[in-house]
Amino acid sequence: MLTASIHRLSGTVEIDVMMFGGAPRRDPSNPDARKGKQGHTTKTPVVVIIERPNSRDPVENEPEPKAMAMLIPNQTAAALSAALDGMTERDAHVMSDSAASIAVAASGHIAHDTVNHGATEFVRGIVHANSAEGYNDRVRRTVVGVFHHINCAHTARYLDEISWRWRQRIHVGRSPRQTRKGRIVLRNIWERVPPVEHMGKLLRGALGREMRRTKNGSVDILVIQPVFGI
Repeated sequence: MLTASIHRLSGTVEIDVMMFGGAPRRDPSNPDARKGKQGHTTKTPVVVIIERPNSRDPVENEPEPKAMAMLIPNQTAAALSAALDGMTERDAHVMSDSAASIAVAASGHIAHDTVNHGATEFVRGIVHANSAEGYNDRVRRTVVGVFHHINCAHTARYLDEISWRWRQRIHVGRSPRQTRKGRIVLRNIWERVPPVEHMGKLLRGALGREMRRTKNGSVDILVIQPVFGI
């Protein structure tokens, strides 16, 4: 789905790391089982990057900002740096939480601002990573409500589909909402793109490609280059 639109994200981008799959972090029947022991996990880290709109006030029919997600081997600065270099431009303004590995990975970008979740700081002016965390929630809801189970060998393909669907919404206006503290703020309202328009976008990159089923039940997308004069 993303084959025809892969490009590096630019402008202001939010980055977050989501732990995907594996065993639950805590055992409800024995919550203190790991207390005092070295941490470990069977989950796979996924780095999520969201490109913000060009302005804080999107115009009507403006599409949802782009999203990209990639499996990484671990949460080290080297792994995150490789992911950032592959998915973002160097002149991007990075926003994230205060994770040290992200700070090192983003050091080569033009700017990097953080919020300290440990101090219950989630928003400071325009600095936040809420869009990336919203994407994380979208992934979890999609797995529970649609896919139910994801084979680790195909996780990247599922993430590509979720990222593509993330952008299939358009801005239709703003509406006043009351916050938990009683303040009235304007929230952007997004609606899904009509399904009939999905096919045009979905098939835009299909020309010159073939889908072949593999022996293990997966699908390969082959790029077929035309050869003339043969």
